[in-house]
Amino acid sequence: MSQMRIVEIFGPTIQGEGPYIGQICTFVRTAGCDNNCKWCDTKYAQSEDTGEQMTIESIVREVREINTEHVVITGGNPALQYKLKELCIALRAEGYFVQIETQGTRFNQGFYVANTINLSPKPLSSNNALPYTQLEKLIEDLQLHRVDVNLKIVIFNHRDIEYAETIHMMHPDVPMTLQVGNPNVDSKQDNHPDDILSLLVSYHGLIERIATMDTMNDVRILPQMHTLLYGNRRGV
Repeated sequence: MSQMRIVEIFGPTIQGEGPYIGQICTFVRTAGCDNNCKWCDTKYAQSEDTGEQMTIESIVREVREINTEHVVITGGNPALQYKLKELCIALRAEGYFVQIETQGTRFNQGFYVANTINLSPKPLSSNNALPYTQLEKLIEDLQLHRVDVNLKIVIFNHRDIEYAETIHMMHPDVPMTLQVGNPNVDSKQDNHPDDILSLLVSYHGLIERIATMDTMNDVRILPQMHTLLYGNRRGV
């Protein structure tokens, strides 16, 4: 019996970041991550032992009950899941538009089945920056197989901007979204008004910085919408 370890399935909600920001969707969060980013906002999904074992059929059944057209498979890192391809096939067979969110550290055959890959390499501030050569190899492979790829990089400081700029110059044909990072990851509550204001001020500053860079004038600069709306509350 095919099973995957799932931390949570929830929705309907909105995709809070990346190229599909604002899209009504269902989230399927898998267990386990091969990074340990210091500003991770889903530390509860890092361990491969968290969550519960679920069959592919039961996952699809829960998604069906939520009833949205878009499904986002996230983590953790879904690429660690051996049965990711099988889940994507099952969801696509039901007519869902499937997004996979991954940091690019691992390859998975499921990438070839999803409608789109939201590739989010971790920048220098994470202490787990993905090497350019590893990212380049993955992007070239996905493009060779005609997989739709979008880049999404969270920005906390100037070094992160430089990291994103280098990647964008290496892959100018891949759409890129920059997002302001959330420094309040230890809070489990809705954002305090002061936190929301701080995030918006940082967002404004990022816009002003990127707007002066000729090398980055075709990227999109977005907030993490879910952090503005919900802080770090789970299941939304």
